Amino acid sequence: MDIVIPNGNEKEFIEEAVKLRYKSLCFFYDKKVEGIVSSQIKVMTCSPFNSNLKTDFYLCDPKIDLREQLKRKKKLILISIEGDMHSDFLRQRNSGLNHIIVKEASLGMYFIDFRSISKNKGRRRATILGRVMQNVRLCRGKIPIGIATFSTNPKKLRRYHDLVGIGRVFGFVMGGFGDI
Repeated sequence: MDIVIPNGNEKEFIEEAVKLRYKSLCFFYDKKVEGIVSSQIKVMTCSPFNSNLKTDFYLCDPKIDLREQLKRKKKLILISIEGDMHSDFLRQRNSGLNHIIVKEASLGMYFIDFRSISKNKGRRRATILGRVMQNVRLCRGKIPIGIATFSTNPKKLRRYHDLVGIGRVFGFVMGGFGDI
């Protein structure tokens, strides 16, 4: 599954996702939109955490405490939590997740923001990659894990097998990745 930001081009996203062998696609909206139905692919919707829209999932806000968000809305997608500018501890990374938050997020999902990794350079990128790998280890087998591109253009979608390959590098269990 990939999370994308459509701009009235949902049909093009669905056509491209079918070509790239996606099983499901999640559209991110910040305003109310009519339901999108496709017989070829599973289509879901998500919205920002603080919105009152009725969607399948809500994206967490990294600036607000994760526990508070999980108490208010159960179907939460944890995203961009490792990119915060907090410093690491002496013997472990301060990645934004711990085993208690993962247990509370049992109905949610954890997605890696591919955009935030690719826009950083050097030591900052290495730190974010280390935090992502720790979060994947914490989430493995407990909640579904995926990679989101947040593409606004259907031609910028990544191939499903490319995302699976990146997932293997991060330590995904492949049975959980394909079922999202």
